Amino acid sequence: MRNHGLTTNEANEPICLCGFRPAILDEVIHVGRLWKAKRVVLEHADALNDPEAPSPSDPFLVDDAKFPRAGVRRTEAGKWLLTLWDGMGIQHHISEPEFTKREDAFDYGWMTIGACRQAGTNLNGWEAA
Repeated sequence: MRNHGLTTNEANEPICLCGFRPAILDEVIHVGRLWKAKRVVLEHADALNDPEAPSPSDPFLVDDAKFPRAGVRRTEAGKWLLTLWDGMGIQHHISEPEFTKREDAFDYGWMTIGACRQAGTNLNGWEAA
């Protein structure tokens, strides 16, 4: 499932599945505002749904990745999946609790990774390399 696409929020404004909300929605103009916002979201989604882009299962493809790491993505059921990595190819999917809000999944990952980094351990409680 794609993590980017057109949907609406509680205020019936066009937003992306990832939570991106176009800045034009905050402007005072009213004529064509929703149409322009839809266009911005669709351009955002097209750019990020590139088939050449890294898979959501890839932790962050950078040379100096610090582990443990976390990432959040939307599932086909509409829930948010939190994935944690101890190293390249060593990942843990956190399905409990089920995250209905992206922010909750992000905060849970932030606390988990922060605690591991502060303690100097990986996600299994072993000393980090």
